[in-house]
Amino acid sequence: MTRPQRAGRVVTAQTVRVGDTVHVRGAYRTVRNLRALAGGDRLLVFDGGITYRLLSWVPLNAARPQPEPVTAPVRGWCVEPDTRPDAEPVTHAMQCTTCAKASAGFEDPEGARRWAGEHTGRLPTHRSYRQLTRRPWHTTPAPQETHHGPR
Repeated sequence: MTRPQRAGRVVTAQTVRVGDTVHVRGAYRTVRNLRALAGGDRLLVFDGGITYRLLSWVPLNAARPQPEPVTAPVRGWCVEPDTRPDAEPVTHAMQCTTCAKASAGFEDPEGARRWAGEHTGRLPTHRSYRQLTRRPWHTTPAPQETHHGPR
């Protein structure tokens, strides 16, 4: 994998997310799964089953993919994901499709997955879930078109 475009962010075991591209073992790799380990460490899982134990105190250089903004105006407004520093975080929850109970929202999808496992542990016949992702969006005025020449 080549060096990602948006490298420069630092992540730790507490802030790394699925989808982050991190620099480990001399290469940039995309995190496909995470597992919590004792002591606050995380096991990062990459393509091909490659794993890496991220110690709780070790920072990693990383890049976090950003959603591409929607640039086509909608009724004079551009609608795009809100990535401003004061935007609310993206949260992930799971909802049981058997009983409709839902987890709280977690910034880390692993929290929602853990809730689903615990819910099935309590109610073994409840095995189907839907992911609920809340992503903040905002609008900005669309740029005014300028016309050159006759209409």
